[in-house]
Amino acid sequence: MRIGHNDLLQSMHNGVLAVDTEGVICFCNKSAGEQLGVEVSEVIGRKMSDVFPTSQLTRVISTIKEEISQKTIINGRTLVSNRSPVVCDGQVIGAVTVFQYLSELEAVSAGLESVHRLYNELDTIIDAAHDGIMITNRKGIGLRVNRALCRLTGLDSSYFIDQPIDRLFKEGIFKYEAVTMKALWEKRSVTAIQEINNGKEVLVTGTPIFDSTGEIFRVVTNVRDINELKNLEEERNMFMAKKTVHDDIDDFIRQLRKDEIVAESAEMLRVLQMTVRVAKAEISVLLLGESGVGKEVLAKIIHRSSNFKQDKFVQINCGAIPETLLESELFGYEPGAFTGAKKEGKPGLFEVADNGSLLLDEIGELPLSLQVKLLRVLQEQEFYRIGGIKPIKLNLRIIAATNKNLKSLVEQGKFRKDLYYRLNVIPIEIPPLRDRKDDIFPLAMYYLKKFNNKHKTNKTLDARAVLLLEKYDWPGNVRELMNILERAVILSSSDSIDPLIISNQLEQLGMMECLPISVNNIMPLREAKAVVEQELLRKALKENKTVRQAAKILGISHSTLIRKAAQYGLKSENAPVAKIKEVNIR
Repeated sequence: MRIGHNDLLQSMHNGVLAVDTEGVICFCNKSAGEQLGVEVSEVIGRKMSDVFPTSQLTRVISTIKEEISQKTIINGRTLVSNRSPVVCDGQVIGAVTVFQYLSELEAVSAGLESVHRLYNELDTIIDAAHDGIMITNRKGIGLRVNRALCRLTGLDSSYFIDQPIDRLFKEGIFKYEAVTMKALWEKRSVTAIQEINNGKEVLVTGTPIFDSTGEIFRVVTNVRDINELKNLEEERNMFMAKKTVHDDIDDFIRQLRKDEIVAESAEMLRVLQMTVRVAKAEISVLLLGESGVGKEVLAKIIHRSSNFKQDKFVQINCGAIPETLLESELFGYEPGAFTGAKKEGKPGLFEVADNGSLLLDEIGELPLSLQVKLLRVLQEQEFYRIGGIKPIKLNLRIIAATNKNLKSLVEQGKFRKDLYYRLNVIPIEIPPLRDRKDDIFPLAMYYLKKFNNKHKTNKTLDARAVLLLEKYDWPGNVRELMNILERAVILSSSDSIDPLIISNQLEQLGMMECLPISVNNIMPLREAKAVVEQELLRKALKENKTVRQAAKILGISHSTLIRKAAQYGLKSENAPVAKIKEVNIR
């Protein structure tokens, strides 16, 4: 028995309704009647404008243009419809619409968004792993590799993705045995040492993943550098040999990293270890580093690690207070010392910080007249209030910090040489963020969690956003990273922070041109198309004075540009693209 066209249309889940050139309803399937809340028999033969006055179906008869994904409200029901003219022998003979409840589409969209978010989280985790990771299918074809594997092997991802892994052995890139293929053949975990043609030895473990029927559908291969393992063993032996001496320092550093300090790079771990060691000695410390690297945080660590930790930690920015006020802030004054002085006098910050720690931030801004007095405090551990005649004894730790080159200031006569050498006994230089790239990802995760808690959100970072952060030069260091992440958390409309939000912020700072396009990793074509399309639209709208000019450069119609701009939530800096009446559903 042949299935008739009418039977097919009546069986569809979507509503289908057609009109002739006069706007008279000539077809309405069962689903359309249910979704529109009408009896099919009662609407056939009636004018569309009489039955459904809010419908725009008849418009396509005159425009002869399709209208896709249009939001329509009929009889209080929100629908999404596609409208098309019906053409026969070159003549328009009517129009047809196919529609569905908006709520059904939104449910599907929410499910896809959830899957996309999970995919991005997994992608970020795999790429953040220090060990090399490769995922192959049941035929030994590469599906996914992380950056660590490319670093270890010296090969880019094109050698692995969509390539048979045993080819690497046939071409001599890897020697010994094919661990991944052996795990496939023997259906068990396999571990072996392999040599890469760059002379590096690696420890490789292939682990098969089975589906619900007991068949292998993936193999996860983990690759570790043998030399790194040997170095780790040597470091462990050295650590054990010195354990009795360094237990207290290492325990404190571990506690710092757990509580408040994010330090994964070797550079910052060395700074932390030196900081804790210096803190035990009751001497002044000079912290050096660019603005935003964390000098204040390190000063607090010194205080917490010192014998002064039971008392106050006081800080002052020497460059933020006028010279006329700075002296009284530091040293205090006696009653009646000068016009306007409090009758009871005032203690200075040296007194307030007694038995504790005082941070003199931006010490390079301290006026020469006060440098002499500070030198006396450091040498004699005493000072005089303004207008005072009795020396006040002190017992405190002075920590100085600056982002300037004090030695250069000494040569220019702007900083006293004797004070410089008095402060520079134990200098601790904090490296800028661009010189400790290994800290960028953990710092980003730390502050992302912090800002999620602050703003009551649950945002995650797209793997491509992490790549942008690691590529950036960070002139503002950790403070700049904090600002960019907090803005991203606030501006992101979805749970996964779009890399374009990060890219736009960095571009505004004049440090990056745009989101780089890379094909090193596999991603769905629809997603890749959307990323490129969105970036091209954004740049066209930004660089052209009118929407029509932008559309012409992109080679699309004015209406198409408006629809796509609304779809991605974009607007022109020069033209009001946001004033769009129709609603488009992705």
